[in-house]
Amino acid sequence: MCLMYLYGTPKAAWPPSPSNLPFYWNGYSAFRKDSYRILTKWSKQLGDVFTVKLAQRRVIVLNDAGIVRKALVEHEQVNSSRLDRVDAIEAVMGDQGKTVFTAPFAAYWGRLRRGINKVLGDKEEVAKMDIPWWNAEWDGKMDPETLRAKVNAKAMEAVITMVMGKQSDLQAEWIETLMDVCEKTEQLQTGRWYYRYGAFIPLARTLGIVLGGQRAVVALRDRALTVLLEMDQGGIAESLNHIAASRNDPTPTQLAPDEKLINLLHLIMHGYRFLASTLFTLLQRLASLPDHVQERIADYPASFVAETLRYTPPVRLYSHTARADQDLEFNGKVYRVDENSTLIVNLDSLHFNQDYYVDPFQFDPERFVGRDNSPSILDKDVKDRVKDHLAFGVGRRACLGSRASQRAMVTVATQIVRKYKLRGGDPDTLVDHPSGIWSWTGRTDTKGAAIEFTSRV
Repeated sequence: MCLMYLYGTPKAAWPPSPSNLPFYWNGYSAFRKDSYRILTKWSKQLGDVFTVKLAQRRVIVLNDAGIVRKALVEHEQVNSSRLDRVDAIEAVMGDQGKTVFTAPFAAYWGRLRRGINKVLGDKEEVAKMDIPWWNAEWDGKMDPETLRAKVNAKAMEAVITMVMGKQSDLQAEWIETLMDVCEKTEQLQTGRWYYRYGAFIPLARTLGIVLGGQRAVVALRDRALTVLLEMDQGGIAESLNHIAASRNDPTPTQLAPDEKLINLLHLIMHGYRFLASTLFTLLQRLASLPDHVQERIADYPASFVAETLRYTPPVRLYSHTARADQDLEFNGKVYRVDENSTLIVNLDSLHFNQDYYVDPFQFDPERFVGRDNSPSILDKDVKDRVKDHLAFGVGRRACLGSRASQRAMVTVATQIVRKYKLRGGDPDTLVDHPSGIWSWTGRTDTKGAAIEFTSRV
C-alpha cells in the first residue's frame, strides 16, 4: 500500500514488439528500406497492434479496423493531436505547427477545421468547383513521364480551384512554380541525412537547422507564398478570414494573415500531390483493363474510384498523436499508450484484410457497387463485405477534402471512359517516397507505363 502511494499505479505493458532489433536504431533501418511493408510483416508476427521504436521514436501500429475504431473514433478526443517533434522541413513548411495538418489538438486547430469545412464540407460549394479535365490533347500515345506531367498540371489546377476559388486569370506560371516548389522541397527533405533523421532523432533535427540551415526551404516556401498572394482570394482563402464561433469556442480569435497563408499553401501542396498521384494511378488502372470493362465503368465510376483508393492508396500510413496517458483495451487485452505516443494506421494491412474484403488482393472495379447498405469497415464486429475504405483517414484527422477530391476523381473516370479507349498502363509497379507532404510516413506512387488514348467518337 505504501509503495503504491509513493509510486502510483503501474502502467499496462506496451503492445508486443519485434525482437532482435539493432541497438539505438531499433526498427528504423528496416523501416527506411521497406516502409509500410515491414510494418505489415511485423503485424503478421505480432498481431493487430504492436509497438516498435524507429530510432528514438516509439510508434504504435494499428493493423485492424477494430483497434482503429477503438483508438481513433471511440477515443478520438485523446488521440487526435500532433507531435511537435518533426524535421526541419516540416517545421518550416508547417510554420512550427500552425497548419491544419500539423497543429496540435486545441482551439486553434478547431478554428482551422471550421473555416476549411465551411467550403469543402458543403455539397453546394463543392458542386460549384467546375474544372475542365479532358480535351483533344490527350489523343495518341503518351509515355508515363509526359502523362504524369499533364496529370500533375491538371491536378494543381483543380486544387487551386478547391482552395483559392475559381481564378479570373489562372496563369500557367503559377501552376509551374507551385509544382516546382513541391518537387524541390521533397528532394531537399529526402536528400539530406539530417532532414531524413530529424523526425526520429532530436539531435538530427538540431543539426538540420545548424548544418543545413533553413534558408533553402524558407526560400522555397516564400517563393510559393508569393504566388498565392497574386491569386484571387476566394474559396477557403475567403472562408479563413471569418472563423465562426462554436459551442466550445464562442469568441474565436481570428487568424493572422501569415497563419491563413501558410494553411493555404499546405492545403494546396497536400491536395495536389495526393490528387495527382491518385489520378495517375486511376489512368494506369483503366488502361490495364479490357475495353468492355472500361465501358462499364461509366455506369459505376464511384465504385471504380473507391476500389482504386482501397487497392492503391497514395498514403498507406498516417499518424495521430496521443495527448494523454491511457489504457487501450482490445480483444481482452490492455495496452499502454503514453502522452505523445505516435499511433500509426497501416492501410497496407487493413485494406487487404479478407475479413472486410472478399479476395482483397484482386482488383475488382465492381467491389463497391450496391454496397450502400453494407456495414462500414469501422462498425463493430464487422465480418462481412464492407462499403468503404480508410484512404481518407479516420476520426478527427480525416481528410476534409475527401468530398471534393472524390468528385474530381469520379469526373475524370466518367469523362475519360466515355471519350477514349485506353490501352497499356502498369498500375502495379509502385514507387515509395519518404516525404509525404511533409510527413515522415511517406507516400506511394504508381510508376506507370505508356498509354495509348483512342477516341471513341
